[in-house]
Amino acid sequence: MKKLVLFTILSIFILSTIGCIESDNGADNNNNDYSSGGSDRVTSIQQINKTIENNSVLIEFGAEWCSACDRQRPIIEEIANEYKEKAEVMYVNVDMTPDIAKRFNIHSIPDSVVVVDINSGGEYVYMTENGDTTIQREKARFLGVTQKQRLVKTLEYAIENRTG
Repeated sequence: MKKLVLFTILSIFILSTIGCIESDNGADNNNNDYSSGGSDRVTSIQQINKTIENNSVLIEFGAEWCSACDRQRPIIEEIANEYKEKAEVMYVNVDMTPDIAKRFNIHSIPDSVVVVDINSGGEYVYMTENGDTTIQREKARFLGVTQKQRLVKTLEYAIENRTG
């Protein structure tokens, strides 16, 4: 019994450390170059905050070694290219910017979120999939490979929210 408990705890620890979560929705591509598309590679939290001042932002958290991130990448790039004039799409490499990953409490990737604003208390305001805003990222996150239509729907809500 003790071995089973120890094995379970160790397994949970390894999965949360490795992080990469896969879900099957038919996305399949192994393009490793985020810089070739329309999303901006994030290097600082200030870059995110400055962008949020003017636009709603879809932020994708991932890493080069993550196979699920490879499958999510073309979806994110397609959205970035389609929404160039309406919103921003940003990519955070959690290995290269661990401080940003920590700030957003990232434990598994790919992990996406749509940010609408920063409130007067300095907290991010997120758009949920049903069109509500929240400061609780857990209620607004997309974990694993996420279908384009779900991300676009949420991004549209965010754009509408900003333009009123």
